[in-house]
Amino acid sequence: EFAGDACKNNPEIVMAAVHDSGWSLQHASEQCKDVAEIVIAAVHQYGPALEFAGDACKNNPEIVMTAVHDSGWSLQHASEQCKDMAEIVTAAVQKDGEALEFAGDACRNNPEIVLAAVHNSGLALQHASEQCKDMA
Repeated sequence: EFAGDACKNNPEIVMAAVHDSGWSLQHASEQCKDVAEIVIAAVHQYGPALEFAGDACKNNPEIVMTAVHDSGWSLQHASEQCKDMAEIVTAAVQKDGEALEFAGDACRNNPEIVLAAVHNSGLALQHASEQCKDMA
């Protein structure tokens, strides 16, 4: 936050910062927010840091999976493409059932994913498709 532009744009400095606190990704330069290794380190330390990642990183399944393993709520910051990936959404709802709210339509209509979400939190059912709610 208090670092100058030269520091915010230095990958080594940013990497050290996100290893200490993934939240610090928000203060990195846009260029560093697009470096996969930096973003993986940040979301490994603090999943919700995905919010501050560049679009390419939000669309990277490995990065998104790392983020949702820390916090299912991180799914809300993933690309639409990743929100439609059953493996990622399943990992997210197993961590935080109500993350189903941020899943793509196909996943909210997938009985196995909905069941995993409801097992974690009964409140997740409100985010399921009507078809899945009718099956409950």
